[in-house]
Amino acid sequence: MKAFIRTILGAAVLGLGLLPHDAHAISASMYDKLFDKADTDDDGFMSLSEYAETQARGSRWVDIKWRFVYNDVNQDGFLDKLEYRASRGGKDGGRPSKLNSFLLADLNDDGFLDPLEFPLTQPQVWPARKVSILFAQRDRDSDDLLSPREFGAPDPK
Repeated sequence: MKAFIRTILGAAVLGLGLLPHDAHAISASMYDKLFDKADTDDDGFMSLSEYAETQARGSRWVDIKWRFVYNDVNQDGFLDKLEYRASRGGKDGGRPSKLNSFLLADLNDDGFLDPLEFPLTQPQVWPARKVSILFAQRDRDSDDLLSPREFGAPDPK
């Protein structure tokens, strides 16, 4: 309940413009600098791969993709400076559910995760050996594919 009240009060303060103007300028300036640094091709837009470079090193690819899609308000496949600022530097969007993680990682849309797709659901800093051991443990039928059930997600309908 306290968190809800803080959220409502915070929204009211922002909506009424009760925060000093400089606080907004500092945030926008900071996010603009991060955006400019990540925009390696200087086209004024941030691709998924450029966005991924702004995320924590241990992030899972599916988390990065989830936040990228969430913050791509106009759904053009890129983030512009306004979208990046509004996302608080790519922090908004949270994490996908188990099912959404599975669906994001299933790049070929075959309804299974193979040994090349499964690592997308694990922290990028994990050694390949650890990820392949985990894959083998979950692959109960030893077919080198993980079904949603083996992954721990409900079957997509």
